[in-house]
Amino acid sequence: AAGIRDPLWSRGLGDVYKRQRRKVKLVKDPRMGKIYRKAPKEVDDLTKLQGVGEVICRRLHDAGIYTYRQVAEWRAPQVRAISEDLNLKERIQRDGWQKQARALHKKKYGQAP
Repeated sequence: AAGIRDPLWSRGLGDVYKRQRRKVKLVKDPRMGKIYRKAPKEVDDLTKLQGVGEVICRRLHDAGIYTYRQVAEWRAPQVRAISEDLNLKERIQRDGWQKQARALHKKKYGQAP
């Protein structure tokens, strides 16, 4: 109703509240590693990874994978789980996605993931 304000606004915490509501949740999935529940504001172009076209990129996004950092940080169990879940066979290892992702992240952001 008109005139009713959110209690956070009345305590001067409006900016914090807005940021928290917009913040995209990155969660740790036991099988897949760090995944996003919805697309973050800054999404990396995963099609720059050898072997990733539009279809595989869409599958990665559907699984919550949007950034070079996520790919670069995968460990063997996550590679296996993602390969199985997305029907990628040995593509991740064969095409060296993790090494490429580290290089692309460094090039884009100026630091290692």
